[in-house]
Amino acid sequence: MVPSSTIAEIHYQRPPDRIDIFHQRVLEKTDDHIVTFLESAGVRRVMLIHGEVVLEPGSPVIWFSFPELWYDIGLFHRADGCFTGWYANVLTPMKFLLPDAGGSGHSAFSSAREAVRPGPERVSGIPDTPAGQKFLRWETTDLFLDVWLGADGTLELLDQDEFDAAVTAGWIDHSTATTARATAESILERARAGDWPPPLTHGWTLAGVQASLRNGRKDSARDKFP
Repeated sequence: MVPSSTIAEIHYQRPPDRIDIFHQRVLEKTDDHIVTFLESAGVRRVMLIHGEVVLEPGSPVIWFSFPELWYDIGLFHRADGCFTGWYANVLTPMKFLLPDAGGSGHSAFSSAREAVRPGPERVSGIPDTPAGQKFLRWETTDLFLDVWLGADGTLELLDQDEFDAAVTAGWIDHSTATTARATAESILERARAGDWPPPLTHGWTLAGVQASLRNGRKDSARDKFP
């Protein structure tokens, strides 16, 4: 189990040459997933789907990352905490980084343990970060395609045009593009069949996570989904 004070430091690459670094609280780490919490999304504008706000500046997001899969999942909320839906971001599998984030990455999940080391005392975007902060670092590359399943049942493939443009520009190679398409199609098919999102995501709520952070207890982070 990762210490409750651990912060995920995600090096998020966006082809062709953009890199963003995100910090999120680690809520749970098992052999097949990591659950993190973004307390306040730093987006600059609202995200609309069919005219409805699904994410906005200040929105909290619970993220589920899977070391061997080509996507992660975000439980999206508006800034007032209202749940809006599940967002699957198609990307390359997580590659864990050594403490300096400059060495070679490792795709094996066991190497995640190696990356938990003391880091800077303060982290931007994370309030009340303690001294001797520990980090879990990984990198991944965004592949543009996203799948949205709204709380109202709306199912959408997002950003197909951006994906096509990236492939045409040569930012994504043929093999990776093929895997990205297949991943998005698989998620869509499973969602239509009622087999997605995975049960793991139904065990977490914003209220439960916020209560666990206040109480310092992990067992209260999971809650029955409304």
